[in-house]
Amino acid sequence: MKKILVVDDEVHTRLLYREIFADGEYQVFTASDGLEALRRIRDDKPDLVILDIRMPGIDGLEVLERSQEYNHALPFIICTAARNLNEDPNVKSSNVKAFLIKPIDVKTLKGKVDELFN
Repeated sequence: MKKILVVDDEVHTRLLYREIFADGEYQVFTASDGLEALRRIRDDKPDLVILDIRMPGIDGLEVLERSQEYNHALPFIICTAARNLNEDPNVKSSNVKAFLIKPIDVKTLKGKVDELFN
C-alpha cells in the first residue's frame, strides 16, 4: 500500500484530502506544519507528499529543501494558493510532479496521485 503524507496547516484541508484517499488504496498520514512534516518524512517514509506552501514556522519551500536529506527522490504535489512559486529554486530543484492552485479540484488531485503511482 502506497503511503501519502498530506501537509497543510488548515485542519479542514487535511480532512478533505484524507477523505479523497480513504478508498483503502492508500495509507494517509497528515502533518499540520513543516516540522511535523519533516519528522514524518524521516520516520514514516511516505511514497508521496501533498504539500501546502504557506504555513507558519517552516513553510513548504523549506520542507522541500530539507526533505532532500531524507529522500532526494521523494515526489511532491504542491497544493497552494500562492501563484508563481513554480519558478522558486526549491521547487525547481525538488521532485515536484504537479503544482495545483487552491481551491483544488479533488478529481484533478486524485487523478494526479493515481497517475504517479500507475
